[in-house]
Amino acid sequence: NVELPIADTLVTVGRVGLNELADSPLLRDGFLFGLKGVVVDSTLTGTRSDGVQWVGSPILNLSGYVNLIPRTVDQLLTNGGTITLAGNDVMTAAGSSLNLNGGYVHYDGGIVNTTRLVDANGAIVPIGQASPYDTYVGVAGQFTETHPRWGVTKTWYNPLQNAGVYEGDYIVGGNAGTLNLFATQALVLDGDISAQSFAGSKQVQGNGEPSGGTFSLGSNAALTQGKTTSTSGDESLVILQPQAPQLDALAPGFGIATPLDSDALNALPDTDPDNLLAAHVVPVDTLNRGGFSKLSVIEDKMGGKGYVVADGTRLTLQPGGSITLATGILSPRPITVLGSLVVPSGTITLSTDGDIVVGPNALLSAAGQWVNNDTLAAAGTTPGGNHYVNGGSITLSASGGIDLQAGSVLDVSSGGQMLSNGGLLSSNGIPVGKGGNVSLIADANPLSYPVPPSDVNLKLDGTIQSDGFAGGGTLTLQTSGFQIGGDASSAPAWALVLPADFFARQGFGSYQLKAMFDASVAPDATVLVTQQNLIPNVPALQQAPSGANLTAGGLTSIGAIDAYHRQPTQIALIGGNYLWAGPNYLNLTGLSAGPVPTYPDATGRVLVGQGASIVTDPGGSIGLGSPAQVTVLGSLVAPGGAITLSADSQPNSPYAQSGQFDSGYTNAGKSVWIGSDAVLDGSGVALTNPLAAPVKTGTTTAMPVTGKVLPGGSVVLSDDSGYVVAQAGSRIDVSGTSANFDQMQANGTYASQPVWSDAGSITLAASNGLFLDGTLDAHAGAAQA
Repeated sequence: NVELPIADTLVTVGRVGLNELADSPLLRDGFLFGLKGVVVDSTLTGTRSDGVQWVGSPILNLSGYVNLIPRTVDQLLTNGGTITLAGNDVMTAAGSSLNLNGGYVHYDGGIVNTTRLVDANGAIVPIGQASPYDTYVGVAGQFTETHPRWGVTKTWYNPLQNAGVYEGDYIVGGNAGTLNLFATQALVLDGDISAQSFAGSKQVQGNGEPSGGTFSLGSNAALTQGKTTSTSGDESLVILQPQAPQLDALAPGFGIATPLDSDALNALPDTDPDNLLAAHVVPVDTLNRGGFSKLSVIEDKMGGKGYVVADGTRLTLQPGGSITLATGILSPRPITVLGSLVVPSGTITLSTDGDIVVGPNALLSAAGQWVNNDTLAAAGTTPGGNHYVNGGSITLSASGGIDLQAGSVLDVSSGGQMLSNGGLLSSNGIPVGKGGNVSLIADANPLSYPVPPSDVNLKLDGTIQSDGFAGGGTLTLQTSGFQIGGDASSAPAWALVLPADFFARQGFGSYQLKAMFDASVAPDATVLVTQQNLIPNVPALQQAPSGANLTAGGLTSIGAIDAYHRQPTQIALIGGNYLWAGPNYLNLTGLSAGPVPTYPDATGRVLVGQGASIVTDPGGSIGLGSPAQVTVLGSLVAPGGAITLSADSQPNSPYAQSGQFDSGYTNAGKSVWIGSDAVLDGSGVALTNPLAAPVKTGTTTAMPVTGKVLPGGSVVLSDDSGYVVAQAGSRIDVSGTSANFDQMQANGTYASQPVWSDAGSITLAASNGLFLDGTLDAHAGAAQA
């Protein structure tokens, strides 16, 4: 409670120059350049739509000015500090307290008089709300007359427009601190831990809330106290459950001098949370009450025993935070999640050299938040900002397998924001709120020599929720192999079989499928890569309080928005990574490089079968990559988008797909092969805007036909250590297109006018030979293009 006058928050800029306008290039030639005496509120912060973080005003670069404001020692100490507990046994008894809370500065209410601008339409805009994309012509309440002949400038001020505004008291909170723990034997956290942060109203409005505390167990090598058997991690089985073991249950009056009963403890199973010699318990209820934003538990490189999130456990961290559970690279221990890990719009990372099992009642949620600021329609709602409406990310990485069991849920769906006027916060006609990213990486350790397993090591029997109002993020899958569509019985035992409609039933906008061995699209399979969106029920959402579950109660439905507003989709299918891991296995372990492994049922190729097709939304992309072989016998369609087929295997290839290893693999017969019936279609497309606003012409109102015309896209065929072959009958098309849209005429009426687009590009590159017997089509959309 550091108390200061509100006048201390105001910053005066002597003169606005190029440095101050560095992030607003459109305003550098306007009247703002050279303007003197600009006053801003330094407690206003935020992030612009282009990702630029600002303080004071969205149009000015003022961080240097704000950092020069004199601060007292008390102000500098509002962030929580660090508590480190390291030893053989680390115990906090019931009744004890670890306080890591952040502090806050309390600004007394008073008159605030910041600069107000006038835009080209005559509207008065506070400088703290100005847009870098608007045009400003003056300062409100100020008129300047210049006499060039005499070198005299006179300025008049209108006191009615220059009067300040009274603001009540408010606070600006600091971040909470960090708790570092390292116990080589027993860990008992039976006391209270508080790591709260306190956000002021301006911090919430500007999406600049302070963060809660950090809980770190076993992640700091300096805490090992010279213990040579550990390289930085926890050596016990780590159990996340609601409560810690009770010290009084071990021995009445348990104190600092009470010895542990080793015989009694060793008689308990190693998985028993009361066995202090084998298990370390993270008391989840204590962390939930404590207000933590981040949790990080790192097990010992050699001796960690894995993790269990107990059934019925629910860990909920502050929005934007992170959960990390990781075992050592040489410690193949399992991670078993039976409870819930929740961090809204945050990051969840589980990493192990063993297996990951997500049980039937488990929930991993990094979903975005719903925020309702319409306090009239939703009585009792808690207003807030939009900083945490997007879904976050969930990453599961295992050198063994990943099993999402039936009933489990991974949720990175979006939230959204209802404004105080009863309308959804939107951009370009679409409500804000984007789904997040999910990465499920099996076969993660390159030190493991690749051998095809006898069963699928990535099982997707659970539910992945990824829908957003404004589209979704990226789904990354890595396993031994993939087959998309077709009969599962035709796939190798180690291949994950995805139904052909899998990519049309998700909310993701991008897919990366990485196969250690082969990846294929079954013959005659139709793979439509499009994304589902959350469709709002606005009347219901107006009454839904902040924090409501958008998938329940009829608040939203799932559907596809129109092609004009739908975000482009991407898919990359990658195979043959074992050709890198095999030769480098011995190399990475300090020995000479090994031979390229060979298997009877694995070739490393990527294949699109006869009659199969992959089709993306307009502007999307399709990428196929393998150092061994890329074969297309069907159709690839990305209207106005990009199609890339790469058998490159040399380092730094410009056309290799993300995740396609630089194997250096060469083979006399390897190629990018385009079959006689194959079609690679990236031709342009015209998209009509169904939400075009009606226009008034004379005495009538008309609905104009408007839209956009995408040019032809790009097609790349590349093999830097083999051949590129396009058989006779195949076709590659990157032509432009044309359409008719309504445009305003000189007399104010609308009339249909032809529009068109340019053709795209075709790139063919091969080191050993190029055989092109197919058809190339790259016509412009019209003769004028």
